[in-house]
Amino acid sequence: MPKRGHGRGVIAAIGLLVLFAGLVGGAVLWILADREPESAAESFARAAPGCTTTLTFGEAGEFFVFEELSGVALATEGCQPSTLPGRPFTFTVVTRNGTEVPRVDDDSVSYDLDVGQGTSVARITITEPGEYRISVLGDDPAVVAAVGGDPEAGVERLRQGAIVAAAGGVLLGGLLLLLAGRRSRRAATFSAPLDPGWGVTERDHARRAGTDGAPAWSAPPNPGQVPVNPHAPDDRPRTGRDPLVFDPPATDPPETGDEP
Repeated sequence: MPKRGHGRGVIAAIGLLVLFAGLVGGAVLWILADREPESAAESFARAAPGCTTTLTFGEAGEFFVFEELSGVALATEGCQPSTLPGRPFTFTVVTRNGTEVPRVDDDSVSYDLDVGQGTSVARITITEPGEYRISVLGDDPAVVAAVGGDPEAGVERLRQGAIVAAAGGVLLGGLLLLLAGRRSRRAATFSAPLDPGWGVTERDHARRAGTDGAPAWSAPPNPGQVPVNPHAPDDRPRTGRDPLVFDPPATDPPETGDEP
């Protein structure tokens, strides 16, 4: 019995741990999903207007170029940002060999975060990892070119992971707790044998009959037997005879020594 109780306690503890881990993991992933756009925008490569900036791409893929208003002029080593009044915002990306990277106009992505406000102006496709150069022109030194992916791209994936983690923890932990509770109730149920081992008695018959829903067994009534209350007055008819009275036995007087 102690081993069984210990096993139920272990199952219940594991169930609580799984439930807690699922809820905490889901909450953490949901918070990371809320932080994902800001983190993605902070990792963008930026280039100031009037300068040529080297970009290093670690992998091939498709990237957006955003026109970002950061509110602070971006200082570039070896170049002082400069602008031309009335000049529209534009950029050019070339390889190390000077080959221009094709661009596709795209203004479908925008963001408004602490790091700045940006709207995509084009998409570029990087076929090979390595170093590239970007030249930016514009009329506002606070407006820079930011290169990166869609800031909202990883939000949906993280939120789905949060829902899966929380739901999995609740279902699996709840199942373990339910299993531990059922085993505990089963162990607490006591069932006595119907036949204790010394034979079947009338009381056993009565108990079995009551258990099966039938009336308890009782001895058949005796029609000639009349219940009598010992405290009730005696109302039986008398026969007219006086009760027998017995005289005490006669005793002879004691003898004396004088005789007549």
